[in-house]
Amino acid sequence: MRSYLVAFREYGIPSRDEVLAMLATAVAGGFIYSFDKWGNETFDLVMGIKNLILYTIMCFLLISAIEVGRRFFAVKLGYKTEFQVWWVAILISVFCVFFTRGWLKFLIPGGFFIKEIPHLRLGHFQYRLKIIDITKVALAGIMGGVFFTVALSGMVAWPITVMFMITIIASLVPIDVPLKIATESTPHSAGSAIVFGSRPALVFAIVLIAGSFILLKFLNFWMTMVLAIIIAAIGGFAYLWIKELKTDLD
Repeated sequence: MRSYLVAFREYGIPSRDEVLAMLATAVAGGFIYSFDKWGNETFDLVMGIKNLILYTIMCFLLISAIEVGRRFFAVKLGYKTEFQVWWVAILISVFCVFFTRGWLKFLIPGGFFIKEIPHLRLGHFQYRLKIIDITKVALAGIMGGVFFTVALSGMVAWPITVMFMITIIASLVPIDVPLKIATESTPHSAGSAIVFGSRPALVFAIVLIAGSFILLKFLNFWMTMVLAIIIAAIGGFAYLWIKELKTDLD
């Protein structure tokens, strides 16, 4: 445990540039989610600025939670991740919110680089970077975001919780080139890492997000998380079983 904490302190703490990149993404998210909240009947500058700041802070906290999840598992696997602003995704989100006049609002919360840390990879079955490991890191980020959302749901307004869930769902959208997903020089989106890395993991992520979103309305934090993870695991195994059964029938 001590060696892991030392490794996390060295490789899991975001750099100044990463924090700025996360902040830039959060500001974009704040603008997107507060797009139609600049007044009721008439334009209200003060209300708009307050909502912009509120949603920016909430987006930054969610992005941080996702990053903590990624980094926690990446260091455990012997990798280092680096947050990357995904400008194309932000432009798509801004275009959609303008085009629909605030009806379609979502934020894809950035991409990430991943690379091996040689001495941390010692003892692993395969030394090189593997696509399945990228999938695990991306899935850990999704779980970190869901964990944070459920934990905070009782302390924030319901629209904030909905915004968290929309952002996590949007992160599953595959927006980078699948053929380059295992290249260290190419940033990865969580969506592509999961979609093209493991379909059962995709089913697990979707069921986890949907299940926790529904359950948190009726149960406390721990019951929500435990039941959502169990249901998501059942969903992932069910997908494998159906796929295996279909293969046997063919």
